[in-house]
Amino acid sequence: MSDTDSVRQKIREIILNESPDVKIEDEDDYLSAFSDLGIDSLDLMMAMLKVGEVYGIEIQEEEFGEIGNIQDIVDLVDLRAANVQ
Repeated sequence: MSDTDSVRQKIREIILNESPDVKIEDEDDYLSAFSDLGIDSLDLMMAMLKVGEVYGIEIQEEEFGEIGNIQDIVDLVDLRAANVQ
């Protein structure tokens, strides 16, 4: 499993913990808008705080507006992790 696959799996797990009614079943779901998946802004904020905590990265509130789907979160974590190494 690649690092990106590991990040995707962990972020999926975090989102499902914050939004248990959400279904993330296939690759297309990673590109779907949060609202299409049933993820509201509060669930997203809580998930992003958890992602920051888990990966030891700081996610600015302004960046939340740039994140439109789960893949955007994965890309952000991958970018920040690459800058830390």
